[in-house]
Amino acid sequence: MNIYNNLERKFGKYAIPNMNKYLVIIFGIGLIIFMVNPMFYINYFSLDIKRLLSGQIWRIFTFLLYPPAYSNFLLFTLLAIYIYYSLSKSLIYVWNDFKFNFFFFGGILWLVVIGILFYFIFGHNLILTPTYLIFSIFIAFSLTFPDTTFLFMFIFPIKARYLAIFEIVFYIFMFPSSSLNDKAAILASFINLFLFIYLTDRTSFIIFKNDIGRSFQKLKDWLTTK
Repeated sequence: MNIYNNLERKFGKYAIPNMNKYLVIIFGIGLIIFMVNPMFYINYFSLDIKRLLSGQIWRIFTFLLYPPAYSNFLLFTLLAIYIYYSLSKSLIYVWNDFKFNFFFFGGILWLVVIGILFYFIFGHNLILTPTYLIFSIFIAFSLTFPDTTFLFMFIFPIKARYLAIFEIVFYIFMFPSSSLNDKAAILASFINLFLFIYLTDRTSFIIFKNDIGRSFQKLKDWLTTK
């Protein structure tokens, strides 16, 4: 944790306070843009790697305008924005502003780096969204508050740690068949998440790794009995 502690001592004063409030504003603006003209976002704000490399640096930040869990069902998107606002608020309260900034901007950095690497390796222009970065907030929340209970499908009570494990396993299984855009975004989110945990809280990292191992073993045992 020495690396993280040194970074916090040097740059902690520059952290954006109450960042969850700004995220709600950003998502709200993005939602309006998508309701009016989604192509406007894609053409001018998305993380288009080719255009980014040509000098459109603002895309590193404007791509965040993509609202979480966006769908034509407005209430669902508004609910998702509220949920991530609440999760982020809880994390900031327990962590502090700098730690949340470190996690979130680290996710942006890795998304840009992986996107550029994929662009040069596969020669395919990537257009990336913050979807998996936003989803990783829930995993970070689950590591911090593993025993918090959520109502899955508003009916079944499930602890946060198991939902997080399910989410990670789901991404692992979908990774081989996903598009290059999704592959880059998933890989960037995983690198950011596990590096963040390793640098800031190795105990949680070990516990979560063991939880995942036990879950895979249970799944393997279940499959072998079928």
